[in-house]
Amino acid sequence: TTQVTNMAYLFDKKYTFNEKLDTFDTSNVLYMNSMFEDASSFNQSLSNFNTSKVRTMHNMFYDASSFNQSLSNFDTSIVTNMHHMFVWASSFNQSLSDFDTSIVSSMEGMFEDATNFNQDLSSWDWKLSSITNCNRFDRNSISWSLSKPNFIISCDP
Repeated sequence: TTQVTNMAYLFDKKYTFNEKLDTFDTSNVLYMNSMFEDASSFNQSLSNFNTSKVRTMHNMFYDASSFNQSLSNFDTSIVTNMHHMFVWASSFNQSLSDFDTSIVSSMEGMFEDATNFNQDLSSWDWKLSSITNCNRFDRNSISWSLSKPNFIISCDP
């Protein structure tokens, strides 16, 4: 996988997929959008993923309902799109406080229906200057009681 630059939709709709990805070389990947979309059984570590060149992560874990692994190693410093990243990722509840969101423009529906998510994201406050869309950011995220980011724009619920 060393030469691969696009992993978008790689495991999309692979409902029973739950294989280890520890041999994946993601150091040249630019696109991970919808990579695990609808991979409802997937729950493996991504700690070996190098995301330093990734630009888009929208829909990455969309309806990956079993996924609940740390993403603390993810370098998101050049990611511009995180909309719907965890929509219906109903098991996900890991810290994302180290995510660099300083050039992300869309977080629309990022945690919509992520019913178990409950993490403090107040550390994102100073990193939200590029946001142009945050509508439905946390709609129906019923467990979330910890601090949410303070957007500088108005977000429709």
